[in-house]
Amino acid sequence: MSAFLTEEDLQLLPDDEMIAALDEKSIFFDEVYIRIFDFESQIEKTKYIAHLRQRAKELKIHPKDFENMLRYWQAKYINDTKDGIYNNTNFTDCPITALRCGAWEADDKGVRKEGVGTACTHPIVPVERLYNLDTETEKLKLAFFKDRRWQYVTVDRAVCADKSSIVKSLANRGVEVTSKNAGALVEYISDVVTLNPQDIPRRDSVNRMGWITPKTFMPYDETIQYDGDQSFNGLYDAITQKGDFDEWVDYCTRLRADSIYLRLQMAASFASPLLEKIQALPFIFHLWGGTGTGKTVGLMVAMSIWGNPRLGKLVRTMDMTANNMALIASFLNSLPFAGDELQIIKRRWGSNYDDIVMFLCEGVDRGRNTSRSTAERLKTWNNAFLFTGEEPITKTNSGGGVKNRVIEAYVDDKVVSDGNAVVSFVTEHYGTAGAEFIRYIQKSDIRALRKRYSEIFKTLLYQYNVTEKQAMSLAVMLLADEIAREVIFITEEPIPTDSIGKFLVSEKEVDITERAYDFIIDLVSRNLNRFRNDENNRGEIWGKIENGVVIINRGVLQEQLDKGGFDMTATLKKLDAKGCLIRNSQGRFTHQTKVFGQKANYIKITVDPDTQKICEDDFDFPF
Repeated sequence: MSAFLTEEDLQLLPDDEMIAALDEKSIFFDEVYIRIFDFESQIEKTKYIAHLRQRAKELKIHPKDFENMLRYWQAKYINDTKDGIYNNTNFTDCPITALRCGAWEADDKGVRKEGVGTACTHPIVPVERLYNLDTETEKLKLAFFKDRRWQYVTVDRAVCADKSSIVKSLANRGVEVTSKNAGALVEYISDVVTLNPQDIPRRDSVNRMGWITPKTFMPYDETIQYDGDQSFNGLYDAITQKGDFDEWVDYCTRLRADSIYLRLQMAASFASPLLEKIQALPFIFHLWGGTGTGKTVGLMVAMSIWGNPRLGKLVRTMDMTANNMALIASFLNSLPFAGDELQIIKRRWGSNYDDIVMFLCEGVDRGRNTSRSTAERLKTWNNAFLFTGEEPITKTNSGGGVKNRVIEAYVDDKVVSDGNAVVSFVTEHYGTAGAEFIRYIQKSDIRALRKRYSEIFKTLLYQYNVTEKQAMSLAVMLLADEIAREVIFITEEPIPTDSIGKFLVSEKEVDITERAYDFIIDLVSRNLNRFRNDENNRGEIWGKIENGVVIINRGVLQEQLDKGGFDMTATLKKLDAKGCLIRNSQGRFTHQTKVFGQKANYIKITVDPDTQKICEDDFDFPF
């Protein structure tokens, strides 16, 4: 029977029998959906739709096809019953034509409705719905005709639902909306969206760059729309392509052959989109040295991989707040962050950059509340940071976590020779290599990439006395360079491993215990007169040295460690764990004892024999 069902057959059947008799063709008949709107009870209507969904599932109808038909009939019902008027938009040369608008009159004179008034004095219409894959929220793209051309503005859906918000958001963009007509405009936009669920295109969107899905990377995927804040339009537009790919490769190959610094800058840039794939952490590659070495030009070359490398485009000065850095890092997400002249931020961060290093390399912004006291969505990122400056980014007293997250190189030569010529070239040829690099990763077996990364990582640990985190950062750079040689610079040889050791710090340099211990020993060696009691010592007495033990006043040690940037409590605990600290009889770090007859609180630290010998050679101890 089902093979011969007609619309007339369905009309004769009760609801349950009709649903049971439906087949792959008849389930899309008009009669099936017209009945939905005959129910007076919302409960019965909901049950009927649920039975239809179940039947569609039994018939193996694609859920999207069924839901699209259901939404179409819902919109049609609203359109057919709303005010009993069925107008369409009638704008000249509109990007989207003849949308249902109910009782609204929408033409080249504007938008108006009898009994309501004017919603807008010029054409305006929603042309696209954008569903953000990250935030799971919707935006509307509006087209409006003004100054003899169609213009576009994208706003949050909530903006178009609130009279106050729509004025704040659209008036500055040129839409003629005031507090007087805002309510009518809100109603008009809502009606058009409601009446045209199938005719207004819906697209997936994001407000950032980088990996969206395992195989999708923005901005190289045409199926996903960018819906970001207007303030990032300049940065988004900079991630583009210009010039000839082969010319760029030939030119950069010559530059790379003459400079290990430039090659490492480019390796760090290529490494950025690999971090998420191999589950590595954000890191900083910092190139520092005097002026005139071409550090900034090298940074521009490294960023020409992805787009326009001009200052103010993909290369930014470091004259920015932490919040601004977080916003840019979050927007780039998987693409590298390039910051020139690190020393500029001294006035905000002081001479120590430890806080900014840790902040950026954590990959997550601190929590904030919105103006309505609700939690703001946390900004996150997983990219490489490329910095330049006139001084190192880490200091002697920088924490181990800071040194672990940074690879820095002092430039004792030129990064590039003819800076003006290089700048002229890379500002005319850029952005083509990045697309090629991403296409290779998209086609690659990620397990194979991770395996190769692990091999490089283990080799670095074996060859150099470095920490695991330092090895991780350099390993992803070397893997990125390896891929770049396979895809882009196919005539090059690998980076010589003996040329990169000088850019790494040893485990001892990273170990804060070692550095704190060295600091204390240096302090004692520079102030030996403070540890003896004779008529020639007119200054303070800090303690004494006897039997290979430095006995130093606790207050003095606290003051000096603070000056050196070391935390007293953490330092003592680490020295104790290393066996360099002598506890008192109660197991405490502080000894109440006499030094040259004066009782006070002292810390006892053992010194190695070589240090003791130096001290003894310097003067004769009076004890």
